[in-house]
Parts: sequence; structure tokens; C-alpha cells
Amino acid sequence: MKLSSLALFLTAVVSADQHYYKPADSAPDAGGYLCGMCKDGAACDKVTGQCPDGCEQGYAGSDCQTSQCADISCSEAAGYCYDKNQCVCNKNYANDDEGGCYSMRSAGLKGSAAALCVIFAAITFCGLMQNHLMKGKKIE
Repeated sequence: MKLSSLALFLTAVVSADQHYYKPADSAPDAGGYLCGMCKDGAACDKVTGQCPDGCEQGYAGSDCQTSQCADISCSEAAGYCYDKNQCVCNKNYANDDEGGCYSMRSAGLKGSAAALCVIFAAITFCGLMQNHLMKGKKIE
């Protein structure tokens, strides 16, 4: 039991090590850097961090650490792309169902306009009903 646990631990440590790189000019006691999103989960180069066969879909750059949001809108005013097709939205913007950003201000203006229309219609209806019911009666 103890031997199998030790073997499992060593396997995890060795396999985790393949996804880190350490530049040649870094200090000997410095830690490594995490590899990017290499195609098919391949290990990156141990010195440069570059992916040998390119990047997974949705990532770019020689080290595959630049995410791309090709399928959704992360416009510069609304937010920025932080992961494959996932945006971090700026102030007054929120994430939509697809992961992009939409303006809460414009949505709020639409909602307030709809609420004003409902209030106007309700007051008009009540006024018309009062006039209809009071027609021909004296106000005391």
C-alpha cells in the first residue's frame, strides 16, 4: 500500500514537471514558469517555453499563453479576453450567456423606458375609467 502511494506521488510529480520551463538566464534557485496551452497537451520546450506543434485552438503566440476570443465580443470598451472565449468585463458591463460583454447601462435604459410606458398606460387607463364612471354625476 505504501509503495503504490509513493509510486503514484512520483508519477504525479514527474508528469507535472513536464508543463514547466525555466529560461537559461534565470537564477539557479528560481522556480519555473508554467507552459502555455500547447496543442494536444504536449510539453513545451524546457528552456524557451515554446510549444513544438503549435497551440490549442483559442490560444496564440510562440508560448501559447495569449488567449483569443474569436467567437464572442470582448470589445476594448467592454472588457478583455482572459481565457478561450471568456471575457473579463469592465465597469458598467456584464457577462452574457456566451461569455462576452454587454452594456448594463443600455439594458437599464431599455428597462426604465419600458417601466415608464407601463406607468403612463396605467395612469391613462385609470383616468379614462374615472371619467367614464363619473360621466353625468355631480362632484360633491
